[in-house]
Amino acid sequence: MIYQARKKRASSKEWHISKALCRQIVDGELPPGTQLPKRVELERTFSVSPVTLQRALQQLMDDGFIYAKAGLGTFVAKNPPHLSRYGLAFPTHPNIRETWTSFYTALNNAALDMQRKNPGAITIYYGLERPEHQADRDRLIQDIQTHRLAGLAFTFSPKNFQGTPILDEPRLPRVAIMREPAFGMPAVMLDGMSFASKGVEYLAERGRKKMAIIVAATPATQGIITSINRSAAALGISVQPYWTHAVHIGAADWARNVVHLMTMLPKDKQPDCMFITDDNLVPHATAGLLAGGISVPGDMDVVGHGNFPWLTPSVVSAKRIGFDARSVLALCLENVDKQRKRIACDAVTIVPARLDVEMEPVMV
Repeated sequence: MIYQARKKRASSKEWHISKALCRQIVDGELPPGTQLPKRVELERTFSVSPVTLQRALQQLMDDGFIYAKAGLGTFVAKNPPHLSRYGLAFPTHPNIRETWTSFYTALNNAALDMQRKNPGAITIYYGLERPEHQADRDRLIQDIQTHRLAGLAFTFSPKNFQGTPILDEPRLPRVAIMREPAFGMPAVMLDGMSFASKGVEYLAERGRKKMAIIVAATPATQGIITSINRSAAALGISVQPYWTHAVHIGAADWARNVVHLMTMLPKDKQPDCMFITDDNLVPHATAGLLAGGISVPGDMDVVGHGNFPWLTPSVVSAKRIGFDARSVLALCLENVDKQRKRIACDAVTIVPARLDVEMEPVMV
C-alpha cells in the first residue's frame, strides 16, 4: 500500500508519532486551534530524540495538520485537511481527446476557480481509469490513507475501484455524479428528463413540427433519444429515424458531415428544428447547418446542450440548455459536508436543466 511505502521511507518511530498525533487530530481529541503538548513532553511520551520528534512534526506540518508559532509552541491547524480539503476525481485526463468531455472541462474550470479563491480547498485527480496516469491514482490513495481529504467527489461512477482504498477506506465521505446511489455513497444526478422536456418545449413554442436529434454515442444514447421522442410526441412534433444520428465525441467533427448531409434531403423531407444533446457536438453540428446553407432561425431553430457557464461555441444562433457546473460541484461538496457532520442527506440530489437566459455564459 502507498501508506506502507511511505512508512518505509521514514523511520518507524517517526511514522508512529505522526500517525498517532494525526489520529488524535482526526478523531477530535485535538481539535483545530489546540496547542500540542510541549516538545519535551512529546519526546518523553514517545521515547524519542528531539531530532526524531522534529521530523515527525515536520511531516504533519507539510500535510497541513499543525503549525508552529515561534516562542509559543505547536498548534493544530485551524483548517486541517481532513476538515477542509476536498478531492475531485476524473476518470480520464484533459489531454485525452477521445474521452475528455466538455462537461469535465466545465467541472474542472469550476474546481480551478475554487482553487484560485481558496488555495488548498480542493485537490484534483486526473486519469484514475487510465493506466498511464498511475501517479494520480497513487496520490489519491495516499491522501485518503493519510486523512488529507475531507471528502471525495467522483465525476463518474467509480465501479472499477471496488476493493481498493479509493472506495473501501472507512470514514471518508464520498459522492458521485451518477444516476443512482451506489457503493454506499449518494448520487448527484443531472436531470435528463427536464433537459429533454425544456428543449422540446422551446422548439414547440417556436411552432416547429419536425425535429432532428444529434446525440453523443454512449451507453445512455437510447435513453436520451427515448426521452426526447416522448416529449416531442406529447407536443405534436415528429421525429423521423433518418433525422436521428449518434456521433462519438472522440470523432465529434463528423457531426458536421452528418448534418450537412441532412440538409441535402428534399425540402419536404428536411426537419425544421434540431436538438443537439451534447455540447461536444454543438460546434460541428452547427457548422454542418452553415455548410448546408440553412438559415437559423429562419429555416430552422436549434437547441444545443451546454455546460454553464463555459459554453462550447455554436456557429449559428442556438438556444442553449444544460447544467451549471458550479452548482453541480457545490452540491457534491454539500453532500460531502453533510456526511462529515452526520447530517442526513438525500440518496439522490437532482440537478435541473437550465436555459441560457437563466445564466451568464462564458465562451471557451
